[in-house]
Amino acid sequence: MRRPHVEAARLNGFSRLYVARHLLLPPLAPVLSTLMAFNLGTAIFTISALSVIGIGLRPPVAEWGTMTIELLPYYAEAPWHALLPTAMVALTVLSLHLLAGRGSR
Repeated sequence: MRRPHVEAARLNGFSRLYVARHLLLPPLAPVLSTLMAFNLGTAIFTISALSVIGIGLRPPVAEWGTMTIELLPYYAEAPWHALLPTAMVALTVLSLHLLAGRGSR
């Protein structure tokens, strides 16, 4: 289905790139930014969870789930060290979800 304003722009000789950039993308930008923020938050949480259970990224790679597992033996002496990567995952995912909610308005 063609929209009248898109059809009018094409009949006036505007290129497909111009029509996509100026007529189609602006109404879709809030929806796309919301979807990207939710998917990025989900990806961060999934990678961290997989690393915590041992099937994610391997130890030379700096990753919050791996950091949590490596710091668990020191939980009795300094519990905040083991909780810091977990808190950072939660704050990052929460902030991405809040940004996604703000972009949808």
